[in-house]
Amino acid sequence: MAQNLTQPSPYVDEIDLRELIKILIESKKLIISTILIFTITSIIYSLSLKTEFKSSSLFEIGYFEMLDGTQQLIVEPSEIIKDMELHLIIKNPDKEFNQTLSMLPIQNKLIEFKTKSFSSETNEKLLNKFFSYIDDYHASYVKSYNQNKKNDLYTQIDLIESEIKLQRFNNANIIKKNITTLKFLDQKISQLREIIADNQNILFLLQNDPQLLIERATISPNLNSLTNIHINRITQLELDKNSLLENNNMLELENNLTELKEQIKTLEVELESVKNLKIKTSGPIKGIKTTTVKPKTQLIISMGIIMGFIAGILLVIIINFIKSFKENEA
Repeated sequence: MAQNLTQPSPYVDEIDLRELIKILIESKKLIISTILIFTITSIIYSLSLKTEFKSSSLFEIGYFEMLDGTQQLIVEPSEIIKDMELHLIIKNPDKEFNQTLSMLPIQNKLIEFKTKSFSSETNEKLLNKFFSYIDDYHASYVKSYNQNKKNDLYTQIDLIESEIKLQRFNNANIIKKNITTLKFLDQKISQLREIIADNQNILFLLQNDPQLLIERATISPNLNSLTNIHINRITQLELDKNSLLENNNMLELENNLTELKEQIKTLEVELESVKNLKIKTSGPIKGIKTTTVKPKTQLIISMGIIMGFIAGILLVIIINFIKSFKENEA
């Protein structure tokens, strides 16, 4: 039993390299036939392949030309790409855009389109539909942007004009009130001056009659004190009057509205710029470029020859293994 275990199995005969080369040479007809079969198959396959067309284009996103010379994109390339993927590809019920298509944003102002199919006309038709969609999107966006911007500016101007009217109305009321107060102060000052003049006349008469002067001096307050009180009162009223005159300056009140008027001018300039806003429309750069992608016939045939050669060798080895196995069984 132990002796049998140490003996090599008849099914595990080793084939040295010379023997293998001899077998392959003897079976060269089979190998050549296999190579021919694979070669013919690869030729037929390569001839059955259709010519493909690869189309590409760079599409420039439109922008606004601002008054300061800067440019403002109508829409970000990544945003319009997401919108097209949603509305033209995902939500497309007819599956019209089911061929390979790539859209890549470049330099934040361009979109690179690439597609491939068996028809250059199909490629151009597809890309033109995407271009048309972007143009419509831009037109709608610009119209909405202009209208909303103008409405917003008109609203701001109306609000400031209303504020100016209210301010002027308040100023007029202030002036009217101040004029009434000034008239009252003038009247009061005039009355006090008349009283002072009367007191001074009385003092003059009293000075000529010592007895009356002594009797009047016993009355408190005396005429001199009353006169001084009236003079001080007139001085205070004059100060109040001057203060009102300063606040009643119409020019100064109008100057308070200067800032509001300047804001309106700024908004009107911006409104005019929106009305005359220059827009650089979107469009493809240098049109659509289409190249022909022909089948790689030589590569396919070469691979067929190589695969045929490998398959022929494997076939010879398998046949000889089966033959050796049967001989050992016998």
